[in-house]
Amino acid sequence: MKLDFHVHSVRSSQPTGAILLYHGWGGTAVSYLEFAQQLSEEGFDVFIPELIRHDQRKPFDHPFDSEVTTTYFWTVVEQSITEATATIEQSG
Repeated sequence: MKLDFHVHSVRSSQPTGAILLYHGWGGTAVSYLEFAQQLSEEGFDVFIPELIRHDQRKPFDHPFDSEVTTTYFWTVVEQSITEATATIEQSG
């Protein structure tokens, strides 16, 4: 699977591990960059994928509307799980 979305990465100068970090419903990958920087200073490479229906990937206008949440929440979770393997492989 070729990634057709952006994965933000913050790399440690001396990595001891890696973290695949997901933001919450209605959030954005960019909102986790400061936290990712803190984790990188602790020795982790951090990768934050942009989730479907969030960020630049056709986001909802009103993600907390009950109909939107009820209809799409698990679809987004399932797609994120499906994309995780490709994200890990392509992030090195």
